[in-house]
Amino acid sequence: MHPVVAALDRPGTRPLVARALRRRIRRLYGVRVGIRYDATERLWLFRWPGVVAPMLEPIATSPWDFERAHADVFFQEYTPEAGDVIVDLGAGMGSELDLMSRLVGPAGAVYAVEADPQTYRCLELRRELNGLANALPIHAAISDRVGEAMIGSEGHHLGHRVVEDGPGHRVPATTLDALVAEHGISRIDLLKVNVEGSEAAAFQGMRESIGLVRHVAVSCHDFMGRPTAAAVRAFLAAHGFALSGRRAEDTRDWARSWLYASR
Repeated sequence: MHPVVAALDRPGTRPLVARALRRRIRRLYGVRVGIRYDATERLWLFRWPGVVAPMLEPIATSPWDFERAHADVFFQEYTPEAGDVIVDLGAGMGSELDLMSRLVGPAGAVYAVEADPQTYRCLELRRELNGLANALPIHAAISDRVGEAMIGSEGHHLGHRVVEDGPGHRVPATTLDALVAEHGISRIDLLKVNVEGSEAAAFQGMRESIGLVRHVAVSCHDFMGRPTAAAVRAFLAAHGFALSGRRAEDTRDWARSWLYASR
């Protein structure tokens, strides 16, 4: 978010932000977008043609640009098809939820799991406001055990992660094994994992359910000082997956962190 916009994102000046963003979006995309701040939910609502995007910050990027960027990374090795089941661990605000829902269609399902409470509320509203009947938001931290976890609240919301102490929120913690059992999931065509450094624990919690998985896309957060790639690679290789990395021409640290596995 631009520093000037960030400075104006407060009561009293938010109508100015909305007007400026509406003008910018019309210049960039040639469309009219409804923008307002919902003080009750403490988030922004962007009404783009065909999609409503709840956001925790006011930015002019279109949902189509978000989808293209995410699909390029998440679906490098496998693009979901009609009837597929996707489990999205670390679904964030749901910027790719509409895309996943469209790809799998009415015969498919998307289980979208997010731990941070505010981010999860955006995800939940995204599903409700866009009528994504084949998507199920789940509020939980994915771990190696069922119980509770602390999600830190410092820094940008997309980087909130499991912490031992400090400011944060207590949230439910679960495993993929428990999630599969609770929701009666019989197969997982794509498992996407982006859990801000908790990847090793997440995979430790899927010792039984990993047998249901065909394709994996996982962000290993070594680039943020949380080395998990070696443990994730070893786990997937031990369960019969063939591994590959991000395309060589993409040199961005966060993008290079993505690992893909199929069998």
